[in-house]
Amino acid sequence: MKLLLFIVIIVSGASYTLFYMLKDKVSVSSESIWSIGIYKGKDPLHIGPDGDIRNPVVDASMVTDVEAAFVADPFIWKKDSRWYLFFEVLNKKDMKGDIGYAYSKDLKEWEYKKIIIDCNYHISYPYVFEWNDSMFLIPESAEAGFLSLYYAKDFPEKWELIDTLLQGTFGDHSLIRYNNLWWLYAGSEPHRHSTLKLFYSNNLHGPWTEHPSSPVIKERADKARPGGRMLIYNNNLIRFSQNCKKTYGKEVNAFIIEKIDEKNYAETPYRKNPVLKRGKERWALHGMHQIDVWKDEDSSYIAAVDGYNKRVKLTLDF
Repeated sequence: MKLLLFIVIIVSGASYTLFYMLKDKVSVSSESIWSIGIYKGKDPLHIGPDGDIRNPVVDASMVTDVEAAFVADPFIWKKDSRWYLFFEVLNKKDMKGDIGYAYSKDLKEWEYKKIIIDCNYHISYPYVFEWNDSMFLIPESAEAGFLSLYYAKDFPEKWELIDTLLQGTFGDHSLIRYNNLWWLYAGSEPHRHSTLKLFYSNNLHGPWTEHPSSPVIKERADKARPGGRMLIYNNNLIRFSQNCKKTYGKEVNAFIIEKIDEKNYAETPYRKNPVLKRGKERWALHGMHQIDVWKDEDSSYIAAVDGYNKRVKLTLDF
């Protein structure tokens, strides 16, 4: 089928219409544009848009030190009455992810600051956390072939790579200290999103032992890939996962960990899944794939989330 392209050129008040009968000259594709929003809720499993916050709060247009294709994978932290967002910035120059951050005093107005971790390989998913009064960050670095631990020499801008936690091709991950042990979930097939391995350790720096039930998820793209920070709510250990079945970044589900120790593991899906799905606003029209929940001082819950919409690209080949 031939495509008729009309190009109208206006020169000195005169209009000229040029007709090109194109065949095999036009390719149509779509790209996903991710951005970041702030949701609120009465509990971590019931999170949604808040009328006082205009989403998205951070998008690619706010990035000033590189040309960004999108921003995604947000993790939130509150320190000294300020809110900090850490996230992936996809750099158009090399199409690799860097880690950037923004901050806010009120969750409504956010100021992008800078790229804080830039490697010669793709990184994303900056899992930031505090332990023994120090701040740490674990980025996804499957392209590099290891999972690394960063220490904040000067929070929030100066980070130092101090350890390798796991060797191998691991995608997104979830980490939590629970029952006097560290538990680390890591996607071991980052391109298929279908397998989840589980490790444990007495020490954050390792050594890490793979659980006898690992992989705890096999051949299930609908629930294997981690989708944000783990948490404890109502005495339940909860993990979030992305539903990547058929469509990447479709929604986020919650799973209740019923049993976890050095020998046993069992979990069950939250009965009201999904806890995060595409919205009516354009920025999250086609899907959402991460949630990071923070319990604020007034006992309300605040979450950093990401969503995307698809943009059609028309490429002419002359």
